[in-house]
Amino acid sequence: MSNTPTILLLDDNLMSATRVENQLRASGASVKLARQLPTEGDWKLIVVNLGSRSLGGMTLLPEVQTRFPNAAIWGFAGHREVEIWRSAKTAGVTKMVSNEAAMSELGPLVSAFFEGNTVSEDS
Repeated sequence: MSNTPTILLLDDNLMSATRVENQLRASGASVKLARQLPTEGDWKLIVVNLGSRSLGGMTLLPEVQTRFPNAAIWGFAGHREVEIWRSAKTAGVTKMVSNEAAMSELGPLVSAFFEGNTVSEDS
């Protein structure tokens, strides 16, 4: 069994999923891309495309928390999706980033998270 941190990426948009997955892998973590919430797994971090309507985005969060209570939950959405940004923290999201940041800046943030460093709430 590997000590490599494991991340679940929930995203059903091929373009964003590929770019976000590359950022997450840059941190050295093992990443599982899923288009729906798995029933089991030992995830340290779950990253969710909260703006995805077909995935369920925000409505999926209670089930994520129930199935994986020990995982940190991060989300990403567009800057214009104001209601998602407002609701994310109360829904259990510990880190929120823009779509642009998710596709270009997540690697260092994830590395800092797994090293135990503080990661600010919003980017």
